[in-house]
Amino acid sequence: MTIEEFLVYAERDGFFELVRGVPVEVAPPGFKHQLIEQALLVYLMRAIAERNLPYIAMLETGVQTEPLTVRVPDLLVCREQTAESKLAAYRATQQDDVLRLNDDVLLAIEVASKNWRQDYGVKRQEYARRGIGEYVIVDEKRKQVIVNRDPDVEQGRYREEKVYVPGTVFELAALGGYPLETSVVLTPIWTSEAIRQEIARLEAEQQARLEAEARVKEAEAAAAAEQRARLEAEARAKEAEARAKEAEAQAAAEQQARLEAEARAKEAEARAAAEQQARAALLDELARLRTRLGQQTDDAS
Repeated sequence: MTIEEFLVYAERDGFFELVRGVPVEVAPPGFKHQLIEQALLVYLMRAIAERNLPYIAMLETGVQTEPLTVRVPDLLVCREQTAESKLAAYRATQQDDVLRLNDDVLLAIEVASKNWRQDYGVKRQEYARRGIGEYVIVDEKRKQVIVNRDPDVEQGRYREEKVYVPGTVFELAALGGYPLETSVVLTPIWTSEAIRQEIARLEAEQQARLEAEARVKEAEAAAAAEQRARLEAEARAKEAEARAKEAEAQAAAEQQARLEAEARAKEAEARAAAEQQARAALLDELARLRTRLGQQTDDAS
């Protein structure tokens, strides 16, 4: 059976995968399986939205892994562009399709159930051979999450495999290293409760962000006030320095004026003394002349 024939065949009631040209009916997911799966979808959507990634997370979407094989991972992440092209093709032809071999699949997740051997075995080989960059197995029964990375397309295996148990945190490299708590992923939870928890977390983060912004603004205001106070103090210091220099200049000018006045006073005193001395000498000379004149008069008589 070809892929196109399988797409028509799969429209009947039931849940099918195509394995090397043969349609194989798969048991539908159980209740607990669905809870884990839907909660995982919430977490993936959160990661994509928070990091503004051009990706889309999807539930139970057909993925061609070989020319005549179509698997249906519980969840996958592909590029928005890929999903948009598939949707545009469907609108044009009214024919559904699967993600073909040339369509990028960045992440595939299987929630291990009754067919867990396939999740650990043949599906892991097919996903690696197809080049899916990251394959995660969520095994609630064994209480572990297995993260497979770095596919070896030629050998059909992943070069890196890490096992995470409750109490640890694993990262989704396909989503930029987004962290998830293993305990949370392994715990069945109502989708509505998962969404409520996400809303509460976002509200708490928003509140923390607002408080942080308020603290930043408060710190900025304090820094601005300190800057203003510093500038005002510097201005006052400069003003005081200018006044001190002005006072020094004025004192120096006054000192200079005082010295000049003292010099003029001394000069005036010296002139007065010289004039006094000259006057005394003149008076002495006049007295001497008068005396001589008086003697001459007496001699004449």
